[in-house]
Amino acid sequence: MGKLTIGILGGFSGKVGTVIGARWLTLDVMKSLQKKNINPPVRSEIDQRTKFGLSTTLFDLFNVSDFKHIFFNF
Repeated sequence: MGKLTIGILGGFSGKVGTVIGARWLTLDVMKSLQKKNINPPVRSEIDQRTKFGLSTTLFDLFNVSDFKHIFFNF
Protein backbone atom coordinates (compact mmCIF):
# COMPACT_ATOMS: atom_id res chain seq x y z
CA MET A 1 0.00 0.00 0.00
CA GLY A 2 1.44 3.34 -0.96
CA LYS A 3 0.90 6.49 1.10
CA LEU A 4 0.27 9.79 -0.60
CA THR A 5 1.45 13.00 0.92
CA ILE A 6 -0.06 16.12 -0.59
CA GLY A 7 1.81 15.49 -3.85
CA ILE A 8 1.13 17.08 -7.22
CA LEU A 9 -2.59 16.28 -7.28
CA GLY A 10 -3.25 15.44 -3.64
CA GLY A 11 -5.21 12.39 -2.62
CA PHE A 12 -7.87 10.78 -4.77
CA SER A 13 -10.68 8.36 -4.17
CA GLY A 14 -12.14 5.78 -6.49
CA LYS A 15 -10.70 3.51 -9.13
CA VAL A 16 -8.28 4.64 -11.81
CA GLY A 17 -7.26 1.71 -14.00
CA THR A 18 -5.88 -0.95 -11.65
CA VAL A 19 -5.30 1.47 -8.74
CA ILE A 20 -7.81 2.31 -6.01
CA GLY A 21 -7.44 5.58 -4.11
CA ALA A 22 -8.93 5.85 -0.64
CA ARG A 23 -8.70 7.67 2.66
CA TRP A 24 -7.66 5.58 5.68
CA LEU A 25 -7.85 7.38 9.02
CA THR A 26 -6.11 10.65 8.10
CA LEU A 27 -3.95 9.23 5.29
CA ASP A 28 -4.58 9.17 1.56
CA VAL A 29 -3.64 5.70 0.34
CA MET A 30 -3.45 3.79 -2.94
CA LYS A 31 -4.19 0.08 -3.22
CA SER A 32 -3.89 -2.27 -6.14
CA LEU A 33 -7.00 -3.81 -7.61
CA GLN A 34 -7.58 -7.36 -6.44
CA LYS A 35 -7.50 -10.15 -9.01
CA LYS A 36 -10.86 -11.75 -9.66
CA ASN A 37 -11.25 -15.26 -8.31
CA ILE A 38 -12.45 -17.65 -11.02
CA ASN A 39 -12.92 -20.59 -8.66
CA PRO A 40 -16.42 -21.16 -7.29
CA PRO A 41 -16.75 -20.62 -3.52
CA VAL A 42 -16.43 -23.69 -1.32
CA ARG A 43 -19.15 -24.65 1.15
CA SER A 44 -17.36 -23.11 4.15
CA GLU A 45 -17.09 -19.74 2.35
CA ILE A 46 -20.78 -19.79 1.50
CA ASP A 47 -21.64 -20.64 5.13
CA GLN A 48 -19.44 -17.82 6.46
CA ARG A 49 -20.89 -15.27 4.02
CA THR A 50 -24.40 -16.32 5.01
CA LYS A 51 -23.60 -15.89 8.72
CA PHE A 52 -22.05 -12.47 8.11
CA GLY A 53 -25.00 -11.37 5.99
CA LEU A 54 -27.44 -12.46 8.68
CA SER A 55 -25.51 -10.63 11.40
CA THR A 56 -25.34 -7.38 9.39
CA THR A 57 -29.06 -7.64 8.62
CA LEU A 58 -29.86 -8.07 12.31
CA PHE A 59 -27.66 -5.11 13.27
CA ASP A 60 -29.43 -3.02 10.63
CA LEU A 61 -32.85 -3.99 11.97
CA PHE A 62 -32.00 -3.22 15.60
CA ASN A 63 -30.19 -0.26 17.04
CA VAL A 64 -26.60 -1.40 17.65
CA SER A 65 -26.11 0.91 20.62
CA ASP A 66 -28.81 -1.02 22.52
CA PHE A 67 -26.80 -4.24 22.27
CA LYS A 68 -23.21 -3.07 22.58
CA HIS A 69 -23.18 -3.73 26.33
CA ILE A 70 -23.66 -7.43 25.52
CA PHE A 71 -20.60 -7.60 23.27
CA PHE A 72 -18.32 -4.98 24.81
CA ASN A 73 -17.51 -4.21 28.41
CA PHE A 74 -17.49 -0.42 28.74
